[in-house]
This record gives sequence, C-alpha cells and structure tokens, in this order.
Amino acid sequence: MDEFFASKPATNDTYLCVGPLTKAEAADAADGGIGTGLGYYLYVAENANVRGAVEVLGRLSGEDAARRLCDLLGLRAYSAV
Repeated sequence: MDEFFASKPATNDTYLCVGPLTKAEAADAADGGIGTGLGYYLYVAENANVRGAVEVLGRLSGEDAARRLCDLLGLRAYSAV
C-alpha cells in the first residue's frame, strides 16, 4: 500500500487536503480526540505553508475511505514514491 496525498485550493489562502500527517500533527490530533494519530486525515493547510500547522477536520478509517472522499471532493491523489 502506497501512502498518498491529495489537495485542492479551498480559498485563496488555504488548501483542503487528504493524507497522512507528520508525527507531531498526528500526536496533536490524537490528543484532541481524533483517532489514534495514525492513518489518513482530512485537513486544511495554509497556501503559503502547506507543511506548516494544519487544522484537522477528521480522521478517515483507511485508504479506501480516503480515496472515496477524494473522489467525492474532486481531489486528485498523488501516490508517494
């Protein structure tokens, strides 16, 4: 199973993203009561700094759910190399 990342502009200042989080972001999500910290997430990132702080909207149950959500939202998924 290859991890993937998908995104598209949500506003002029943000991207809507589906993908795994960094270890620090996953720990924050787990501390906030959103899952175990592992897996795929729906989140918002700033345009200027996609690798910066993110707002986690939800955790997805697995890769199939993440890919279905990408299809529903019109996000194009990119497989990690």
